[in-house]
This record gives sequence, structure tokens and C-alpha cells, in this order.
Amino acid sequence: MRELPKSQITSFLKTIRKKTYGSPTMSASEIRNWCEEKTNVPIDPDEPFVLKYHVHADSAVVEQQDLKIVILTKRLLSLAEKSQMVQTDGTFKLIWQGYPVILAGTSDRNNVFHPFALAILRGEAAEDYAFVFGALHQWDAKWKPSILLADGSDAITSGYATIFGVPDIRCMCYFHVLHNCEKYLKTLEKKGWSFESRFRSFATL
Repeated sequence: MRELPKSQITSFLKTIRKKTYGSPTMSASEIRNWCEEKTNVPIDPDEPFVLKYHVHADSAVVEQQDLKIVILTKRLLSLAEKSQMVQTDGTFKLIWQGYPVILAGTSDRNNVFHPFALAILRGEAAEDYAFVFGALHQWDAKWKPSILLADGSDAITSGYATIFGVPDIRCMCYFHVLHNCEKYLKTLEKKGWSFESRFRSFATL
């Protein structure tokens, strides 16, 4: 079988993706219309809807443009009522346009993550996280998690504090702790010292 060049495969995948999912980009007006259509709370507890959104692209100045959309379902949101801990973090790997996708949720005693909401934001500033926390708090004014689990981002902590005040407990994500420690302590490996095994042993104490 003849091996196809990478450019041809890439072109083919782009064509299939466009036929299947449509254009990879949306105008601001299309996003607003979509959000408006999805703001009605559905009867089906598993049907997603837009809890809150803010789309501003009327200005030609990039710094004045904004995009914030919080999406969830009633079933997922009901999980928030059962937890006093909220976890959140962002990734840039889920959508083609490059906007960060934020997940907010919690973990149970079996270390299984349960999301409350998904948000698409223009950035990861404190006001962006405050928008997400504020949307959840707006839905249920009685919900006030006392524990915040995230990486070391000051923006996440500040966004939380804007809505709920200073958290009673601020936990650091173990993965990020391990990742950053390994990043700065690689020199110890040259001496035959396994940082990961020592740290994991310490963490189980």
C-alpha cells in the first residue's frame, strides 16, 4: 500500500471534520444566538444548557473583547449540593480556536471526579474564574464550598474569594505539586536519588 504524504492526510481530515462538524469558527452573533437558545432550563436532567454567558466583540480593541460561557446539566449541578469541595482547572486542548476550557467539579472518596460545569472563557484571569463560581452560586445561593482544590494559580484563588471569600482550606493538586517538583529537582536524579518514589512514599504517610 502506497504511503500517503502527511499534507494529504491532513487535508483529508480537515475536509471530513468540516463535513461532520461544520465550520470550526463561529461569529460573535452566532455564539450569542446559540447561548440565548440554550438558556432555557430543560426538563431532562441530562440535557445541557447555558447557565450564564457574556459575549462582547463589538470593539475592534482585542483587550475590550470578551467571551464567557458556562454550560452544565441539572444532574451534574445537583452534585454540587452534596460537596463542600470544589476543584477547577483549565485546558487549551479541547477546542480548535485556542480558548481555555474550564472544568469545575469535585472528587469523591474513591478519587472519581464529578464535574459540575464546563466553561469556555477568553482567558484564565481572576474575573474569568469568578464568572464561573458566580454562575454556580447564582443558581444555588446556599452553596458555598469551604475547600478549594486547584493548582497554584492565584487567579483561581482570587476568583473564588471574589464570590465566596477566603476558603477555609486551600489544597494544591498533587499532580501539579509532583510535576513542578520534578521539573526543578531533576538534578537529584544524576545522584541516583528517585524523587518520585520518595515523594510518593511520603505522601502515603
